[in-house]
Amino acid sequence: MNVINTVFIKKITVFFVACLFLSLQQYSIVKAYDVQYYSSNGVLYFNPEDGVVNECSIASVGSESIEVSVEKDFKLGNNAGLRPVNLLKALINDFNFKDFQAAGIVGNFMHESGGEDVPPDINEGGEKGPPKFSGGYGWAQWTGGRQVNFIDFAVENNYMSSKSVNATDAANYAWLTFELTKTSESEAVAAVKNTSNVSQAAAKFEEVFERAGVVANESRDTKAKSVLDAYRNNTGVKIGSSSSSSSSSGSVCSNPSSSATLGESADFGEVAFPITGGKSVVKNPTIFANKTTASGHPYSPYAYDIEAPAGTEVVAYASGVVTRLSEDKCGSALVGVYNKENDTVISYMHMNKPHDVKEGDVIKPGDHIGTVASVSQYTCVNVDHLHIDAIKGYSIRPGCTRESCPSSVADNFVDLGPDLFKLYNGIGG
Repeated sequence: MNVINTVFIKKITVFFVACLFLSLQQYSIVKAYDVQYYSSNGVLYFNPEDGVVNECSIASVGSESIEVSVEKDFKLGNNAGLRPVNLLKALINDFNFKDFQAAGIVGNFMHESGGEDVPPDINEGGEKGPPKFSGGYGWAQWTGGRQVNFIDFAVENNYMSSKSVNATDAANYAWLTFELTKTSESEAVAAVKNTSNVSQAAAKFEEVFERAGVVANESRDTKAKSVLDAYRNNTGVKIGSSSSSSSSSGSVCSNPSSSATLGESADFGEVAFPITGGKSVVKNPTIFANKTTASGHPYSPYAYDIEAPAGTEVVAYASGVVTRLSEDKCGSALVGVYNKENDTVISYMHMNKPHDVKEGDVIKPGDHIGTVASVSQYTCVNVDHLHIDAIKGYSIRPGCTRESCPSSVADNFVDLGPDLFKLYNGIGG
């Protein structure tokens, strides 16, 4: 047996031992609960008869192993206002950035290239054409050796026919993705993913990737916010506009009819109020003010029942990956969304079936999750409402009852109340 095979087998053995340990650990937690807890749980969604939860399957969520293939005909389009939005979408799709993180990168390019439409063939000073190899060039205004490498790469890989022609969108994006995946510039990916708002993302990308002689963070920030708002409102950037909203409103989900109130949380970065429709839709707003719940949950004040009419749209409070679809004891739908950055699962309960999302879906704040179920359908719920809670240290929330929640679980609940209250206050109508 050669050395390579020996090393490979050792790695596989270590992986399976780790998985076995995690599975046994999860099994011991599940078995520590009295089964009666589950049978009497009004918000049950984990059934111990389902078997052991395999945490190993979640380990690859948010993996930084990224491969990007750029087609030779890659284009951002001819619409000047949509070009930066299309670049933002490409970055989200290829690198799994949050929308505000991708916007921070695009804002830098809008500033660097001297055009809000991110032209691919601008020399430093504003002249379009082939690269002059004097000053900056392209989206990022690559200079010196990085510019030489950019053009050599584009020619060698058939994104440009020669050094004497104008660079294309495909040439810029291919080089950008190469730097971000195959060179030391890849540090910028992790740096941007550690930011929690658009201003931080724009500043961090400048610091780690651009390293500009003239920082001009205010310009980068303004442009980043403008493309983020355009993306969320399903519009284009207003070319020539120097102002931007603070990314505090607008549609942020794939369903353009959805409109969520956005804000920021110290823990989760960007967050959204989980119910749409305005203040008048929420029938018990005081639960956010005093951090209690009307339903007497044993883990108060960490669970919130937001009373709203049946059919009211439910949207994601924070970003993450859908890790659990099930139903509570009443038969209504439950969705669990795992936020890897904070190792926290946020659960949404008492919604209509069938589920409106799929396991593995990547969710942004404000994305459509489901709709509030009716008490006429699910009789063990006595009022139409959304149940939301968050628990740290789990990718799938352990079962817990209204009567009793083991301290090993209860101690890990995260209080969303203060953020929900701030978001509620920002709702119109």
